[in-house]
Amino acid sequence: IKEEYRILEALRGRPNIISVLRLADEPQAAVPSILMESWGASCRTFVDQFIKEHDGAAFGIPRDLVFHFGLQMCEAVAQVHLLHMVHRDLSPDNFLVDKQSMVVKLCDFNEACSIYHPRNKLCFNSDDEEARQAVSVYGAPELYALVNSDVDYRADLYSLGMVLYHLLMGRPPFLQREPEELLRTIATAEVPGLKDMGHRFQHSLCTVIEALTQKAPGDRQYNSIFGLISDLQTCKDLDVSTDIEVAQKRNDPMIFEVRHKLPGRTQHVRLLQQAMKNMLASSFTFAAVHGKAGVGKTSLVTAALDGYFPDKCTYAYGRFDEPRFATPYSGLNSAFAHLLSRSSEVSLAPWRQSLRQDIGDKGQLLKAAFPALEPLLPHDDAPLSNLPAAQRFGRFVLAVSNFFSTFSNYEVPMVLVLDDAQWLDKDSIKLLQELWLADVHMLVVLVYRDEICEGDCQEFPHRGEVEHAAAELVLHMKRRLDPTLIYLPPLADQDIQSVLYETLHSTAAECRPLRDLIMGITQGRALFVRHLLW
Repeated sequence: IKEEYRILEALRGRPNIISVLRLADEPQAAVPSILMESWGASCRTFVDQFIKEHDGAAFGIPRDLVFHFGLQMCEAVAQVHLLHMVHRDLSPDNFLVDKQSMVVKLCDFNEACSIYHPRNKLCFNSDDEEARQAVSVYGAPELYALVNSDVDYRADLYSLGMVLYHLLMGRPPFLQREPEELLRTIATAEVPGLKDMGHRFQHSLCTVIEALTQKAPGDRQYNSIFGLISDLQTCKDLDVSTDIEVAQKRNDPMIFEVRHKLPGRTQHVRLLQQAMKNMLASSFTFAAVHGKAGVGKTSLVTAALDGYFPDKCTYAYGRFDEPRFATPYSGLNSAFAHLLSRSSEVSLAPWRQSLRQDIGDKGQLLKAAFPALEPLLPHDDAPLSNLPAAQRFGRFVLAVSNFFSTFSNYEVPMVLVLDDAQWLDKDSIKLLQELWLADVHMLVVLVYRDEICEGDCQEFPHRGEVEHAAAELVLHMKRRLDPTLIYLPPLADQDIQSVLYETLHSTAAECRPLRDLIMGITQGRALFVRHLLW
């Protein structure tokens, strides 16, 4: 509350911002409260009343009112951004409109945050149950870590696009109410196009909204709220059928930002996405992404998942530990922990019931190998009697297969990403070699470095044995399947040139000396390039 009051005090007197009166911090009160001016009703209420007063109008408010309100909303957001803040909770509920003056004011700065806050703190933790319940249909995907991008001013621009959509249509673009379903929709579903819904809508305004509501921040075209204001002012004077080329004026970025795009990786992303499509048409599918340290293997997998992900798909991500710290199945255990952390208690209940039927008396085997599964497995299973090693392993493989079958099927396949697979232990290799025989609809993506360490390395006495663990598994899969194998080379000169051009907005000639310097330092390794620029 006190932080929100401090923000409102900094915005005092600025146009289209609700005015704060005082902070009521009474000793007898449990928590302080903020007294603010009274200002009409929410834009949501205004739109709903308009539709009701016009005999249940099929759409929202007229275009001239959309521009009148929209420009005021943008002016309010501009004041927030000029203070280097991100509002993070823009919605029709947080814009208030006075019906007499038709002036719009922005309120509710509870989630507002400085743009210089640590980037990983700017997004909400969608794994947290409380945060999950508060998911907003107007929130940008990066606010919930649904895309591989930091949160910046463009998160508010996305939300403005969704609010403008609501003003035009009389409703939000997505109507899901269940938080998990809404998160999945925000991550994967396209915002329904406005241009195909009749010529009531202005083509140029629809183009602006479509640009604002792209999933990836880099695809939204707008770098600044002032570019959006300029375009809305232009659209207001255009006829219904005239379109606009967006973000051509006043669109310089408000902060220095290293773009998240993956230059030179388009072909590799497509290969991995094709493996995901193959998963839908068959049962067990295998892919491997490998290359030198720092070339961007994990970023490539993340980009492929962001760009193509079935609406209903179970996803688990795990990393293997270095041999000196490792326990058997460390990568699989961390993947199961990741899977459970992303699941609500409501969704876990039917899985528990299915596992009780599918696993039977083999639960102790799974608990011993994967401690992360303890909350999910039955608690009343009796310990297994002593069995020969081969028979015990056979029962273990069957239990793991049944477990994966619970989480994946033809309609809801599973993507299992195992990172740092250069540290694969022998037990994990043996288990994964058996899984391909199971009738499980899943894609296993192995991500590994070609080398354990570069140069003379004394830390790993069994380096040669360990180094080829992932390659051993890949060779085994090649004999039995048609796996997707992706070698990721370092970035080329032109790739780094592209990063610099989009980051610095400079000419090729101006970027060339810096490109050569960066290439000399990083040897084209994408992770190092980004860290050096950052």
